Amino acid sequence: MFVGPRRRRKQPRPEINHRSTIRGLWSVESPPHDRETTAVPTVAQCFTENLKRALARSSLSQEQVAARAGIDRTLITKLKKGTQVPQVDTMIKLEAALGLERAALIEGIVWNPAVGPSGEFKLER
Repeated sequence: MFVGPRRRRKQPRPEINHRSTIRGLWSVESPPHDRETTAVPTVAQCFTENLKRALARSSLSQEQVAARAGIDRTLITKLKKGTQVPQVDTMIKLEAALGLERAALIEGIVWNPAVGPSGEFKLER
């Protein structure tokens, strides 16, 4: 007698917080203990400010910049909002599309090497 294929019981999927993949220096939100005090800017926020400033100075629309950089327009929107962190090749493409010098979009972000176990970013204002 043919019963058919056995069905597996579905295992519950673990809940994944997608923001947890970009926590720490790249986090968009400040930690809960810093919410009442002045928020310390993160590397992502500093990049976002530099990108907004460069786009405002440019005479190009986001669509034109995206076309010149060979990236999707929605990626520029996500980078401006700070909901996504760019890859190195994306930063280079954006700098070229906007006619900026190398490392203009990471201006003010400095890495302080550690003497001990780890270093830290220093954000210059």
